[in-house]
Amino acid sequence: MTDFSDYLPHAAALVIAIPFLVLLRQFVYSYINLKNQEIKLLSVKSNSENKTHSYERMTLFGKNKTFKPYS
Repeated sequence: MTDFSDYLPHAAALVIAIPFLVLLRQFVYSYINLKNQEIKLLSVKSNSENKTHSYERMTLFGKNKTFKPYS
């Protein structure tokens, strides 16, 4: 039969690792919640505001006269 002392290194490693695993789990869940909030905030933007941003991008792209993709 094995002694309890054979498992002491594994038990010590487990005691050291558990707080890190708990903190990692907490970080992941809070990160996911914050990302979901960010997605909700971005989806709340009005449609006209999104159109304004896309129009700005189109005009910036149109002003670049040096870009000629097929020449």
